[in-house]
Amino acid sequence: MKYLILTFVLTLSSAHAQLQKGLEALSGDPSPVATCEDCADDPSCPQNLVRDVLNGPLTFMGRDLLPGSDQNRSCVFRGATAYVIYTNCMGSKREAAATDIKVIPFSGGMISFYIENSSQQNTPISTMQRSQYDSTWRVAFQPTPATGTLNMDGVKSYLQSASTRQSGGCYVGASMGAQDMAHRGACYGGYQNETWMSSARDFWQNPGAEWPQTLQRLRTTVTRSY
Repeated sequence: MKYLILTFVLTLSSAHAQLQKGLEALSGDPSPVATCEDCADDPSCPQNLVRDVLNGPLTFMGRDLLPGSDQNRSCVFRGATAYVIYTNCMGSKREAAATDIKVIPFSGGMISFYIENSSQQNTPISTMQRSQYDSTWRVAFQPTPATGTLNMDGVKSYLQSASTRQSGGCYVGASMGAQDMAHRGACYGGYQNETWMSSARDFWQNPGAEWPQTLQRLRTTVTRSY
């Protein structure tokens, strides 16, 4: 008798679990945002950088042509923990068709976020969700030394040095592959950082609500800065 009761209880529990999963699937709720537990103390993890840029102060340093900007002017900001470089900082203050952001923590390491949608998309990227990215969505890391205190000329020199000494790094994402959730990314040039890769893959697939909030905050800050 006890065995029959136990079997009945276990069957009910299993059925309840399956029902709960079905309800969650029907609700359309997004999957939870990665917590980046493995890199909680690593400022180079995308989740940590986005949180810092979203919540911390941003001081406008200037707008200029910077190395690697492909002749597009960049706005540079100093945050509480990193420098933020917003490329395609247009004189008209309109949002460019491609969003190109670099974040350089004071402790070193440069993270870049790049989004470019197809020509059919007429919506500003800062107002879009990750599920709407339909062309290029890339997150990349390049190991670089600690920055020290930089002015605009110092930022230029730092970027120039980073471009000439680049020997390796990691990335997730590819051109025309924004919706390819099977994409795994890679490290190259003999550099390996599996902790960063793991957190970046999670972020690339599901950056969460903080990511569009960060883009919107940067756009607001850009339009008020010059």
